[in-house]
Amino acid sequence: MRGYSRIAASLIMLALLTPMLCAAQSATPAKPAPAGTKSNVGGFNLDTGDSKQPMQIDADQGLEWRQNDKVYIARGNVKVTRGKATVYADTMIAHYRPKQKQPGKPATSTDRATDPTGGTEIYNIEADGNVRMVSEGDTIYADRVVYDLDSATMVATGKHLKFVTPQETVTARDSFEWYDHDQIGVARGDAVATRDKKVLRADELIAAVEKGPKGDSQLSRIDAQGNVKVTSEDQVGQSDSGVYNADTGIVTLVGNVRLTHGKDELRGQYAVFDTKKNISRLLSEPPAATLASGKPHRVSGWLSPPESEKK
Repeated sequence: MRGYSRIAASLIMLALLTPMLCAAQSATPAKPAPAGTKSNVGGFNLDTGDSKQPMQIDADQGLEWRQNDKVYIARGNVKVTRGKATVYADTMIAHYRPKQKQPGKPATSTDRATDPTGGTEIYNIEADGNVRMVSEGDTIYADRVVYDLDSATMVATGKHLKFVTPQETVTARDSFEWYDHDQIGVARGDAVATRDKKVLRADELIAAVEKGPKGDSQLSRIDAQGNVKVTSEDQVGQSDSGVYNADTGIVTLVGNVRLTHGKDELRGQYAVFDTKKNISRLLSEPPAATLASGKPHRVSGWLSPPESEKK
């Protein structure tokens, strides 16, 4: 899940549709193209302050501008590319409004000679149907994505949600969510993260991303909530909740912990599971709880004799 932040760049890139759409305002609205033709709305030097790279926008059925509804719609195999990020969808809808007045600054001009956006701003973008977002080898697959620019929040939903990076694959039943201000990604509903044959499963996975020493985004930790199950080699750990440390590869399991290895099983309330060394340690309670209560619960286990001793 280290690439969660990078894929967010392609989500934020949807907001960069603003200059293209505003440029469409000053022209005659495009009529839907005949089926099977390509409407190429590209070649602009779309600079929003984030990048000076041009944006390429393709749509089979052209662009539609609904002034009364204050929306722009791109239909038919829509593809938006800028730099290393590309977004695909059957349809993209951008909602716009008059620019909000900034405190202490003069009101926004509607004169395109001084403001090419015409005094408007995009505040919400929807991508519908066969959505695919690709950025530097990371890809999100979804049926629908909604990106709110005010809160910098993305929600992806669909029947076959999948997030793929060169190292990990993450799936979820209900939604993927990205909160850009907090640099947090959430996978909800039977969420599963897989890496190098190691699997972390839970009702909900919450990934925290931090900036690395070179400014790149790096996964810091994953909090797992509800029906947690971690699998590494031939060991399996289960609990009510857990925390995965991306640097150390250690998973801490809390609440109704069960560790199994073949037919052997250990039970307690707290465990430390080292996925790199394939070593686990089980306690009756978390260390702090043991000191507070003075009477920790006992650890229980079932160990099967070796096959040679059964004969």
